[in-house]
Amino acid sequence: MYVVGILNRAGINNSFLYSQLDATVRKLNITRFAEGKTNILIVTDVAARGVDIPLLDTVINLHFPPKAKLFVHRVGRVARAGRSGTAISLIAADEQPYLIDLFLFLGKPMRFAQDGDKYDSK
Repeated sequence: MYVVGILNRAGINNSFLYSQLDATVRKLNITRFAEGKTNILIVTDVAARGVDIPLLDTVINLHFPPKAKLFVHRVGRVARAGRSGTAISLIAADEQPYLIDLFLFLGKPMRFAQDGDKYDSK
């Protein structure tokens, strides 16, 4: 995984999950993250559904998901039980239609923060 390699070369401790990873190693990496032994967990869409990671407060989408429901499942990992959370998405030009689809799916107007502005989703 590209991001894992970059973080490792920078000396940043991380854990990772992907579909071909052995289930035992997957559980070990989730445990390491949950216990605070690593504070970054890199995942593919294997963790978009069915993986509960307590106290997760931020999700960063390196590639914007092509389906609105997949986005909802990805960012649904944060801010459980009434807590607040942050979702950051890096969006390539060819992924912009996915963003428009998401806002149509959610029935919300699109709002953009300017550099330095704090975005409030309310």
